Amino acid sequence: MPDLLKPIMNMSCFIPAALVLFFWKKIPVKFHLLCVMMIIDTITEVITYSINSEVIFNIYNFINLSLFLFFVHTNSKISDKAFKSCMIMAIVLSIYALFTKAIGAQPDYYVITITYAMILFISINILAFQVFETNTSLTENFWFWLSVAFVIYNGYGTLVFGLKILRKTDTVNTLGNLWSFVNLIYYSLITLSLTKVL
Repeated sequence: MPDLLKPIMNMSCFIPAALVLFFWKKIPVKFHLLCVMMIIDTITEVITYSINSEVIFNIYNFINLSLFLFFVHTNSKISDKAFKSCMIMAIVLSIYALFTKAIGAQPDYYVITITYAMILFISINILAFQVFETNTSLTENFWFWLSVAFVIYNGYGTLVFGLKILRKTDTVNTLGNLWSFVNLIYYSLITLSLTKVL
């Protein structure tokens, strides 16, 4: 992959972020948490590209998971019990990740994998409901495109970091080189989903 192309694709988060900033007032309030997630993604991407700090990534990981949980809960996609359980797990994982980093330990791939897997599992449930239970045209369905985006991105993240746990270095390196493409697909699909609510 050309050296210039990779950072450009990594910065594809600018696309939905620009969209939500431009059309903020037209986007229904119930989707504003997703908009905030896109803005935070962009800010974090810029910071980590410049600093490459694992502490920032750990903090972002918790914020991203928490906002996702609040977003799907406020839109009645998960139950109160599931929301509370997931939030408790998110807090415990975040404290553990920050503690291990503070004492000089290596990044905990278990924490990262579990975080991706949590979002993946919820997204699969949302996607299945859109496909099998709703009568809305899938091509015009906000939740369909959004859940597809989250399934692809978090499924890929679960796979990559799961393989890191198993120490499959060669496979991880190969998959890691494709992360920029996954980023581009992910943010493109989120942008597409947002156009369905404008």
